[in-house]
Formats: sequence, structure tokens, C-alpha cells
Amino acid sequence: MSVGGGISGKEAPSLSVPYRYIVSATIALAAFTVVLPFMRNTALGLFISPRMAFTVHLATLGWVTLTVIGASLQLVPVALQVRVASERLAGWVFYLYLPGLLLMLYGFWIGGASPWLISGGILVAVAAMLYLVVMVATLVSASPAENLVATHVVVAFAALLWLVLMGVLLVFNRKYGFLHGSQIPSLGAHGALGLAGFFTILSYGVGYKLIGMFTLAEDRINHTVAWIQLALTSLGLMTLGGVALAGGSRVLSTLALVAVLGGAILFAWQIFMLYLRRRRRMPDIIYPFALSGVVLWVVALGLAVVAAAAGFGADRWMWRTAFWLGLFGWIGMMILGHMYKINTFLAWLHKYADLVGKQPVPKLDSLYEPGLGKAGWAVYGAGVLLVAAALVAGSSVLFLVGSLVFAVGIVIYLANMVLIFRR
Repeated sequence: MSVGGGISGKEAPSLSVPYRYIVSATIALAAFTVVLPFMRNTALGLFISPRMAFTVHLATLGWVTLTVIGASLQLVPVALQVRVASERLAGWVFYLYLPGLLLMLYGFWIGGASPWLISGGILVAVAAMLYLVVMVATLVSASPAENLVATHVVVAFAALLWLVLMGVLLVFNRKYGFLHGSQIPSLGAHGALGLAGFFTILSYGVGYKLIGMFTLAEDRINHTVAWIQLALTSLGLMTLGGVALAGGSRVLSTLALVAVLGGAILFAWQIFMLYLRRRRRMPDIIYPFALSGVVLWVVALGLAVVAAAAGFGADRWMWRTAFWLGLFGWIGMMILGHMYKINTFLAWLHKYADLVGKQPVPKLDSLYEPGLGKAGWAVYGAGVLLVAAALVAGSSVLFLVGSLVFAVGIVIYLANMVLIFRR
């Protein structure tokens, strides 16, 4: 059985495995959308605060990470054409991660070095380690022909391991204060490893495979450029992490961000080339999300390079804007665009896989409204840009307007997701 231009369902795990993550991630996204307008003064004021930490981790550990885990359990086996090593362990990751996440969020909300935050951080770390065990065991059986994708996934998992360890370090530092002058650089490196590390490198690797399949231009990927992109991104991230733990260095941090920016530019070039050289000329909902996402990612990293070179502190608008565009311009666009593919695939498998060859079945793209999807992309993008403009201008009113427009874009997206699973 093959659907969607080459995505086969035989390697995918049972639907209950990704569903539990994706449904929980959607709830976290809805909660973040409700909270965001009320956080405008905090976002424009003392950015590094307990309530802002709550809001950021609701988005990153709640929406983004739960989505990435669920999607990777679905897409990595498909991209590498192998089965998940252990569906049972993959399911148990969720039962450790979710209570850990809730404990961490409560700990951030009440502030300080509470036992809730520390215990939640430990649970999340254990869940992450278990997830890595499952995925590494899955990678072992991958075909050598998929080494570009597999290497990206391995590097992404290494970044996740570093991200988790640094996160645990920061959680315990709240109580014991052993980082001293390295606290702010380490916090910045933790954010960089989240934005430019795990999610980004995983998106690069799986994106080469999936976007190549969606465009029917997989053979037109320039592998030399892809390897250079991976090397630049990895080198930049390793430098950022090392410099942070050493107390920070303006020159080295700038050079590291330049390397990550170089990798992003190369990936953006590949995606635009795949789009221009695509053999599938039909409109596809993933195109506007992916293309605008990589552009906003390059802009975010450009701002970060300028901020690092100028020696700006974490409270300056450039860092806030770069973080916002990286999280919701780049990561948000990629997640929303790919979820149209992932959720339609899951819904199609659930409802129609057993009917193939017995009766006519609908195509994947017929399960949602493409016009509504494009409208959602436009509104969501407008909300992202308005909030970014508010961060630049320091305007609470503009932030409120942007967050409300952002919310409308999310509502449109959620409406389309409901359509997918009702049809």
C-alpha cells in the first residue's frame, strides 16, 4: 500500500502511538494561544522571568516537543523505511514525559527552585533518554542508502541529549547557583540547542526526504550542499554550547551563529530549488508554510548574529525578536505545514487503509479544505509578523493585536484538523 506519492504505511507504528503525542501537543498549542495575549507586558519587560519561562516551555516542551516526538515516531520510520524498534517503549515515553511536563510548568509558574520543577525536570529527562533509546535502536536497522537522513537524525538526537543535560543543569542551578557567570550564556545556549539543534536538524534531514517526495524531486537534492549544511550547523551548535559553559565569548558566539546561519541559508536554497524543480506541479499546502518558514528562520538567525556581534544583552529587542521568529516563524510554520500531511496520513490510514482495492477511497488532500489552509497560513503569518513588530517597537497594543491575529490563525488551523478527522 502506498499513499501520498510514496509514503507507505507499512513502516509506521500503530496509530495510538503518535496520536497520544499529537493530541496532547494540540491541547498545549491551544493553551499557549490563550495565554499569549496576557503575557504581552512580560514579553516586553523582564523577559527572563518565571512566568515567561512557563509560557516559553508551554510552547517548546508542550506544543513543539510533543509534536516532534509524535511526528518523528511516524515519519522517521517512513523516511528510513524501517519499523520503530519498540512501540511499547515509545508509548511509555509519553507516560513519563506528560507528568514531568506538567510538574515543570507548575514549577515555573510558582517560581523559584521548587521541588515541582526539579522532579518534573528529572521525569522529562528520563523520558527523553528513553525516547533516544527507541529512536537509536530504530536507526540501527536503517538502510545505508538513507545515510543523509539517518546522519541528520543522529546529530539531532545528539543535540537533544545535550539540550536535556543542559536543561537539567539549569534546573538544579536554580537551587544551588553553581553556574555563576555562565548562567545567562548557558540559558542562551539551551535555547539555541532547542531552536537550532534538535528540531532544526531533524527538520533538515527529514525535510530532504519528505519535501523531496512531495515535490517528486528527491533525486534533485544536492547531497554535497546538504553535508556542508549539516557540518556548519553542527559546528556552530558545538561551539555555542562550549562557549556558554566557559562563561561566554562575544567573538566565538558570533562566529558560531554565523555558521548556523550559513547552514540555514544552504537548507533554504535546497528547499527553494526543490520547489522550482518540482515535478508535481499541483498546489500543495506544505509549500507556503515551508517556504515562508525557511525565510523567517534565516531572518531570525541574521538578527541573532547582529545581536551577538553588537554584544546586546538578553533583554534587547533583537534577541526577543530572533527567538520569536525562530520559534513561531520557523518551527511553527514547519509544524503546521507538516501536520497537514501527518494528520491526513494518520486519518487516511485509520479510515481507509483496509478499503484499498475493495472500493474507491479519497485522496489525502481531499480530507481538508486547501483554501482554508492557505487562509490559515496567511493569518498565522500575519500574527507572527505583527508580534515581531511589537517586540521591535516595544508596543503592548501591537503585541495584543498580533497575538489575537495569531490566535485566529491557530483557530483556522484547528478547524481544518477537525475536518480531517471527521471526513
